[in-house]
Amino acid sequence: MNPQNVNVNTATPESPKTWVERLKINGLDPAVSERIDYLGYLSAGSMEENESAELLLGTLLSLADTLRDAVRDWSVPRPLLPLSLVQAWLAARNFVLAQFGETGQAAWNHARNYLQREIHAGYSMWREDIY
Repeated sequence: MNPQNVNVNTATPESPKTWVERLKINGLDPAVSERIDYLGYLSAGSMEENESAELLLGTLLSLADTLRDAVRDWSVPRPLLPLSLVQAWLAARNFVLAQFGETGQAAWNHARNYLQREIHAGYSMWREDIY
């Protein structure tokens, strides 16, 4: 079957389980990989929406903390991060936005803003230390 002949509107969407299994990032810490897997579990819809939303946000904040903790040099406003962590962060974004609708959008925005504040705070604290 030629992929050019597939009607995108009628194609079966990828399941969360397939998506998580397909996501293989080289050099990814097992703890981060477990968080990504957990996002797939949350998307299965086996719990109440409020509980799922709370766990979703907690998982994203935990990923944000992992990125913040990976910063080794706070001397630059945009610190360098391991590629595998950035790939996991962006993959989590894509998955959350695709699977959780408005709840996912709100959780993602909160986690992204949290990470931005944490990195800004780390940079500001480093600058205060040198003066």
